[in-house]
Amino acid sequence: MRINKSDLEQLTERLNNETGHATRPYINGTPQPGNYHLYWAYGGVALDQMNDKGTGTCRISRDGCGSKKELYSFLRAFLRGMEVSK
Repeated sequence: MRINKSDLEQLTERLNNETGHATRPYINGTPQPGNYHLYWAYGGVALDQMNDKGTGTCRISRDGCGSKKELYSFLRAFLRGMEVSK
């Protein structure tokens, strides 16, 4: 299965909807606390979350940026864990 950017964006949007956070990290230039978003660098991607004050982010998925396939698996497991815990 080939994973593309839109697959990751859909899962990230679903994660934000499930947790009640804004689906974009910034709205009209204002940071959205708690927002989960994709971080692209060095040819890879990671999942970050805006902190409660909107002044910085925390890496959720791993220390560095990995492949789209790795993050896709992580996001699916993360969402599944949330479903099971309800």
